[in-house]
Amino acid sequence: MEYHSITLEKSHRSIRDMESTPLRLPVLNRRYSHDDDIMTTDIDYFEDDLNDVILRNDRIALLEYLKKGLDPDHVFRSRERQDRLGKTILETAVTAGHKDIVKLLIENRCNPDLMYIININDYVCLLQPYKKKNHLKMTCMYRCIVKEDVDTIKLLVQGGSDVNIYDDRGCSALWHAVDLDNYQMVKAMVQCKRVDVNVADRTMLRPIHVASMRGNTKMVSLLISKGAEVDPVQLRGSTALILACRKGCYETVRLLILNGADPNHAGYNGHMPLSTVLQWSLDTRLPIMLLESGARVDPDLVKKCTQENLPIIKDHPDLLEILKSCSETPRTLKIQCCLLLRRTLVNCKVKLHLMKKVEQLPLPRLIKEFLLLGHLL
Repeated sequence: MEYHSITLEKSHRSIRDMESTPLRLPVLNRRYSHDDDIMTTDIDYFEDDLNDVILRNDRIALLEYLKKGLDPDHVFRSRERQDRLGKTILETAVTAGHKDIVKLLIENRCNPDLMYIININDYVCLLQPYKKKNHLKMTCMYRCIVKEDVDTIKLLVQGGSDVNIYDDRGCSALWHAVDLDNYQMVKAMVQCKRVDVNVADRTMLRPIHVASMRGNTKMVSLLISKGAEVDPVQLRGSTALILACRKGCYETVRLLILNGADPNHAGYNGHMPLSTVLQWSLDTRLPIMLLESGARVDPDLVKKCTQENLPIIKDHPDLLEILKSCSETPRTLKIQCCLLLRRTLVNCKVKLHLMKKVEQLPLPRLIKEFLLLGHLL
């Protein structure tokens, strides 16, 4: 019988444990070989059988392979089948949509983020693990995101998949899930212990920005509960509150304000939440709520509303009178002090929710409720 060998990278269960020194691996066939140095000519037949087991969703047959010593991180390595060369059996199962196979591999502690690239070195075909963080689009997770396969995503997260891996634009798996406006997918991903809900793409756009642009209040609430910063600034200087105001979603705007969003932050184009609402929305509840939460009214804003005849002012002329009154009449000293104290608490570097900060202050209950904008509830 003739033998030939193929030099490969050693397949480990953790990417960080992988060594760069290539060595020869044993490959299972129907009669498991314990020879660590060579691959028999049956390798293509074994891998054909293994591939068929996965494609026909034969969980029992795959379990037998695993009991006989098949590495759950096994990578297809036959050069005669270029269509699957370098693919892991998990990747094959995910592509085929066979959740039972995926679950079995996860239970056997496969590495859900393990990906290989083919490298030709000195006429030797090497399969090397891809270790860079920007390989999201190569992963099983990304395939599930595109198909919105939440059940498989739950399995991958359960198996330790890193949802902070990002693509060439800096968008993480969580970022994409939020962009799809898929709450169940986001909920599945934030169960990952290592999830970073504040990862931004190259334009400094974070998941909370995207959720606010979508007007998805439930998703914004979930992100905040998992530690999302409320007032980060994206490339053009806009906060999540400004983006929510542009969307015109009352509930999202209210949620952000209650969690400490600054109603007076100005983007690089000069727009604040109040001016954004007046330009893009017809809901009079929004400007009133912003005014009650401390939004300042500049005389130039009143002048702009008058000159440009904004739709919201045209439909509700009484709103213009309210804006004029706010720009001409200073707020009471009590309200100014409370708003200043609220801004100070929001900007405090102590990592506590605003509500917990307020509760620790020796103040009357009425003042605490005002600091928390209880009148907006």
